[in-house]
Amino acid sequence: MSLAIEGLSIPRSTPKDQGTTLQEEVIGAVDGLEAVPDDVVEWCDAIAVDAISPSEQLPALGLPVIERGTRIEIKGAQIETSNGTHTTPGRWYVKRAAHERLLARRGVYLLVVYQPLHGVESALLAAASTLDTILDEHWYSVDCERSEDTVAKVSWPTLIARDDVNPDVGGGSGAE
Repeated sequence: MSLAIEGLSIPRSTPKDQGTTLQEEVIGAVDGLEAVPDDVVEWCDAIAVDAISPSEQLPALGLPVIERGTRIEIKGAQIETSNGTHTTPGRWYVKRAAHERLLARRGVYLLVVYQPLHGVESALLAAASTLDTILDEHWYSVDCERSEDTVAKVSWPTLIARDDVNPDVGGGSGAE
């Protein structure tokens, strides 16, 4: 299963630039989504302007339908990332303060697994409340010089089966 985005090429650049490109392309590819600029709201990337029904290309965890007006945070994880001497499945990086806002507003995550220069390999919609129980085990404190003080990282195989990600483009050689 994968979210079809033709010609998507996520640059090998900073994580921020990769995330921005991914957000723009995903919002453009999913009918019913509209971007929410960071200068309007920093804790979510999009809003559902129409109801969105899960599909084979965009399955959902614990959600029968995404209602109009639902706030959506898009999170990307590379299919594999370097972990010193080997590779490991990529992780979604969640800021606690933003998560709490999304949770309070009954928001949704659109979790994406991607390969730089190739595109989206898989995607999943998950209610913030569903992800909350998983994040509970992953919160940790970070350096106070950053904009956030508590974050969580969740490996994509925690929620998406490896079989649902293109096996020819990584995803099968790392440890979790």
